Amino acid sequence: MTSTSNPRRMRTVLMVALGAMILLGAYLYLNPAPDPQTTTTQTNTQTNTTSATAGQPMSSDMDHTSMPDHTPGSAAGTQAAAPADGTLPLTVWDAYAVAVPPDIRDTSVFGTLENTGAEPLVITGAASSDATSGMLMVTHTDAQGLTGMSMTDTLTVPAGGRLTLSDTGDHVMLMGLRAPADDGGTLNLTLTDSQGRQLTLTVPVRKP
Repeated sequence: MTSTSNPRRMRTVLMVALGAMILLGAYLYLNPAPDPQTTTTQTNTQTNTTSATAGQPMSSDMDHTSMPDHTPGSAAGTQAAAPADGTLPLTVWDAYAVAVPPDIRDTSVFGTLENTGAEPLVITGAASSDATSGMLMVTHTDAQGLTGMSMTDTLTVPAGGRLTLSDTGDHVMLMGLRAPADDGGTLNLTLTDSQGRQLTLTVPVRKP
């Protein structure tokens, strides 16, 4: 009995060991150990990419030096609105009214007002034949740091200086539009100062 059982036991042990070797070989084939050189190359590539991203927050496509100059009065990207009539010593750059959906009857007018006179120019009113009324708006910040807008009686353009009208600053609002302010259209705007002088100009309507 002893001589018979020993060979059987030996065969069983050999089969178990062979099976274990086969499983180990299959595992190593399906999951090869990473090549140290490849790992180093991949790590270096990732490091270079990260460094380029951190050191160059904007790609060459976003190079601001290639963008049009939007400084009022510069040759590119600006346009002085041609006044239809007026006696104000005022040049208006890049003025436009914001296009709004047909059911909205109010809009804002933005641009840059340049005072070409030797005295401060105090604007006291804004009106349009394309709207029922106009308002001068001023932006202010309270003690808590909250920014808001309110109607003001005047907007002042310093002598030889500029006043920028924008969505985050002072601007003009036209209320009760008589027709939709569609992109590509025009609106007229009349500004009046404290001396009763006026400037009427036509501004394009466009999306901001």
